[in-house]
Amino acid sequence: MRSTIRSTLAVLAAAFALAGCGQGQTIVGEQGGGGGESTGGLACGACHGTILQGMNGTVARTSAHRLALDPSADDSTAWTGPLSGVAEADRSCVNMCHGDHPHDLTNPVVSTHEYNVFVDARTKASRGANSTTRDATNRAKTDYVAPGTNPSGGLCLSCHQDAVDAARPALSIAGFDASAHNATATVGANSVTYDWQYQLHLGTFDRNCTKCHASRAEGTTPAAGANGSGTTAVHSNSDPTLLAGTKNPGGSAAGFVCYNCHGSTPSPAAGAQGDRSSVDVQSEVTKAHAHPVNADTVHDSAAEFANASFGNALGVAAGAGQRHVNCLDCHDPHQAQAGDRTAGQPFASPQLQGAWGAAFVGPLDPFAAPTTAAYFAKTVITAGSDLEATLCFKCHTSFYWGAGTPPTSPSGGFPETDLVKELNPANVGFHPVLASNSGTLGSTANILAPFTTTSLMTCTDCHASDDTADPNGPHGSSAGFMLKGPNTVWNNTIALTSGPMPAGTFCANCHAASFTNSRFPDHTNSSHNGVRCQNCHAAIPHGGPRPGMLIAPAGATAASGNFPGPVAGWDTAAPYSNPGSGIKLGLRSYPTAGATWDKPNCGCNSTTHP
Repeated sequence: MRSTIRSTLAVLAAAFALAGCGQGQTIVGEQGGGGGESTGGLACGACHGTILQGMNGTVARTSAHRLALDPSADDSTAWTGPLSGVAEADRSCVNMCHGDHPHDLTNPVVSTHEYNVFVDARTKASRGANSTTRDATNRAKTDYVAPGTNPSGGLCLSCHQDAVDAARPALSIAGFDASAHNATATVGANSVTYDWQYQLHLGTFDRNCTKCHASRAEGTTPAAGANGSGTTAVHSNSDPTLLAGTKNPGGSAAGFVCYNCHGSTPSPAAGAQGDRSSVDVQSEVTKAHAHPVNADTVHDSAAEFANASFGNALGVAAGAGQRHVNCLDCHDPHQAQAGDRTAGQPFASPQLQGAWGAAFVGPLDPFAAPTTAAYFAKTVITAGSDLEATLCFKCHTSFYWGAGTPPTSPSGGFPETDLVKELNPANVGFHPVLASNSGTLGSTANILAPFTTTSLMTCTDCHASDDTADPNGPHGSSAGFMLKGPNTVWNNTIALTSGPMPAGTFCANCHAASFTNSRFPDHTNSSHNGVRCQNCHAAIPHGGPRPGMLIAPAGATAASGNFPGPVAGWDTAAPYSNPGSGIKLGLRSYPTAGATWDKPNCGCNSTTHP
């Protein structure tokens, strides 16, 4: 009887081995179990059939590492750019990502089942197929290896340092190594640390690339694979680019991949989106005035980058869905770095590293509409070197709409104005984003630290959250036009008194509310009590054809000397001219540079004072 039982068990064990599974093997997400694993030399599909079906097209997937072979051994396939040049018929698990079983190390001896990917997948030699030793030169328990340890960058970047095709460009190993997303642990709200690992039946696999490239469940479950749950990783996926969520929210925040870590839930449960980064962007973009990220349906990083040129609306299809914004319009997820920009400097912050923009090259006549000659497409923005405004210009200037009609949304119903036309250093007055205005007719010393009369500034010095505790950047604000706090009031009801600016006036963030060193001492003259700020200054104060961004809604006299006379499209034209009730400015002449304004220069409701 015992002999018969032994014989039966031996037959069953042999049959199980021939099926490709080691006795007691755990096949996470497919068969379950516990214990050892295959000793190798067998095809993958017998045990990992469900995974294989998503990769070979038997089961339809939106994205996949497509393959057709299921051999038991590596071959001579080599991966060079473009990666799509390797036919699916020549691809297999063991010439792409995984060495054959067992998934342990022989030098040093490590018996756990975790060293299951190649360090460098590019060639049969680099994969270690000809070696009898499984060691740190050819096997890893993580998907990324720092280039200082191995120049390949580890499994994913060993191949993806080359382009897949024109729509999926190459990635930079050095760029990712310096990026904020190069991590296998993140710190979320309330100082909660999330360790990103796949929990295998014999060991753990550190997740770096696969924080973001995996299934939605795994992208919201840092300790994925625990208790025998399924592991999809980067085999195949129902989302684009093997992401753990969608890249175009399409009107719904749910499932948007960035909110897996940059979501609004402070302590998200496994399987739920939330704040796993201490940078809650989701809450910002739902504020009353925000970049409408959640509405995007058309963003295409590769197409927009490849087609970047004057007037092409970022290279996306024309129509109602053309105007858009997405996290990826401002941030390159493989290169964006941690850290803040230097206050008082005009350069792009580390978070913008690797994004693309439109650089202003000029020259441009004062307050003139830019043409294609005014820009060039800046394909890679370098933090600390390129102007931050380079990023903003690709959407908020004629680089986006060309010679056509500027969009009216979300600009309040009027045509969007052109930042380059306004900030042009050839203008008489401008905020110093592109150049210092210390030597211009409109220069003023009424400036607060850290700025000086020679400082340059950035767009985000004025446009960001109204709450200084929020993440940096122009994601959203409760204040109109996404004005940055703490002072956020700017409208045509703000009026002068005989004292300082009214509390909360936006200009007081950078200019002394007391008007100290102002070139117009009569700001505090009691005779001007009740005069609205926008009865004298442009409602959109980026820059323009008059010093101090002055408008002349009560009229301007004929040109004389340095005085241009009436300015069409400015003095009485919306949106720059938006005066409130009461006395309005008329202009007769300009004082010389540095001199104060006095009665001979201007009038109230006329061009001259009585």
